Amino acid sequence: MECPRCKNADPKYFYYGSKGWYCRKCISFRRVLLDQPQQMDFLPLDVVDESYELPFSLTQPQKDISRQLLQCLQRKESVLISAVCGAGKTELVYAAIAYYLRQKKRVAFAISRRQVVLQLQERLQRDFKHLKVIAVCEGYTKELNGDLIVCTTHQLYRYYQWFDLLIIDEPDAFPYHNNEVLQAIAKSSCKGEIVYLSATPDEDLLKQVKQKELVQLQLSIRPSLRPLAMPICYRMPKSWSRIFLFFWLEKRKKQQRKCFVFFPTIRLVEIWYRVLSKWYLVGMITSKTKDKDEVMKQFAKGEIQILICTTILERGITFEGIDVLVMDAQHIVYSSSSLIQIMGRVARGTKDPSGEGVFLSQRKTERIQQCIEYIRLNNEAAFGVTKTYDTNRI
Repeated sequence: MECPRCKNADPKYFYYGSKGWYCRKCISFRRVLLDQPQQMDFLPLDVVDESYELPFSLTQPQKDISRQLLQCLQRKESVLISAVCGAGKTELVYAAIAYYLRQKKRVAFAISRRQVVLQLQERLQRDFKHLKVIAVCEGYTKELNGDLIVCTTHQLYRYYQWFDLLIIDEPDAFPYHNNEVLQAIAKSSCKGEIVYLSATPDEDLLKQVKQKELVQLQLSIRPSLRPLAMPICYRMPKSWSRIFLFFWLEKRKKQQRKCFVFFPTIRLVEIWYRVLSKWYLVGMITSKTKDKDEVMKQFAKGEIQILICTTILERGITFEGIDVLVMDAQHIVYSSSSLIQIMGRVARGTKDPSGEGVFLSQRKTERIQQCIEYIRLNNEAAFGVTKTYDTNRI
C-alpha cells in the first residue's frame, strides 16, 4: 500500500475509516481516500501568447545558463540551478516557461513563503503580459486555474500529476527543507521535469546531482557584474554591540540609507523595535507580524527607514541600496546558509548595487567562516582572481 500523494508506504500511517483507506501522514493537507481519483478537473490550457518582456537585458552569463537549461529540459532532464543571491534566478527560467506554454503544457512556480508568492506573481504578470498568472497561497485559494500558477509548496497538494514543468525556488528554505511529505507532494504534482533554484543547495540536492538525477548549472556572478559583498565582521561583548548598533544606525540616518537589522529571536526584535522607534522610522517583521505586506510596502515607499526582523526576511526579498546588520551573529539560529542569504540582500540590482553587511558576534564561529568562504569562492569563480580577506576581527 502506498499513498499516491506523499508516497508513504509505512503501514502505521494508514487508517481504514467508514469510507475507506486514507493516509494520516499527509492528512493535514486534506483527507483523501487512497482509491479515489487524485487529479482535479481544471479547464484545459489555452495560451494565446506566451511571449514575455524583460525590464532589462540578460547578461551573457545569464543567457548561457538560460540556454543550457532549455537544452537540459528538451532532453527531459531535471535541473538544479545553483546561483548566488541576486543573480537573477527567476529570469533565467523565462525562456523555459515560454517553451512549455508554447506546447500547451502546464507550468508552476512554487515557493516556500507566502509573501514571496504574491511578490513573484506581480512580477511574472508584468513580464508575461498576455498570460493569466495566478497566486495560490493562504488567503488566495478561490481561483486555482490559470496559464501560469505561482504557489506555496504547501498548495501543490491540489495539483496531483498536473504540471509538465515545476520550478521550485529556494528548496533549502523552511518549511520545504528536510520535509519528506512536502517534497513527495511536490514530486507528485509534476509529471514532467523539475527545476530547483537555490543559492545554497542542501545536501539532498547535491546528492541527487552526484547520482545524476539532476543536472547542476552554476552561476556565480550578478547582473551588475560586481563581486558579492563581503561581510564586515566584528567580535565584541554584547553590551558593546548594542552601543555599536546606535552608531551604525545614526550613520545610516545621516546618509538616508535604508537598512535591515536582524535579531535572532522574536523577543529581541520586539524589545528593540520599542527602543529604536523613539528615534528612528522603524518597522518590525517576525513570524507573528500580521500585517507583513503593509510593512513591506511602507519600507518600499520610504515611510520606514529601518526594518527590524528575524530570519524570516533572510531570503526572497529584493531592494536596492540596502545595508544589513546582523546582531548576535554567533547565535545558533544563524546557519551558514542563512548568513549567506542575509548577505545576499546587500548590493543587489543594477541601478544602485551598493551596500554594507556587518556581523556583530561575541565569538568566532564556523558558520560565519563558511559564509565568508562561500562568498570568496564565488567571487573567485566569477572574476578569476584571488583576494585575501581580513577575518582577524571575527
